[in-house]
Amino acid sequence: MKLILLIPTAVLMAISGYNLSLEFAKSGEPNYLIFKMLHLTVFLISLISAVAIIRSMFKIKYSEPVKNEDIQQHTYNTELKVIR
Repeated sequence: MKLILLIPTAVLMAISGYNLSLEFAKSGEPNYLIFKMLHLTVFLISLISAVAIIRSMFKIKYSEPVKNEDIQQHTYNTELKVIR
């Protein structure tokens, strides 16, 4: 399911990377720096989100095993509640 989240992120990275690699805005244009900063920001945000998604896929959670005494105590408590 988390792999589906990577599709739009990859598309954004591809578009912004493509626009950064080409000279889509000429150096003499007044908004040249704004265009570069916009695409660089989009690329960095999508890169960070892709890394976060991939890291969350491989996160291992440690859970402590439950002891038998705890299970028996829990079942006794629920049985008492049902009887009352």
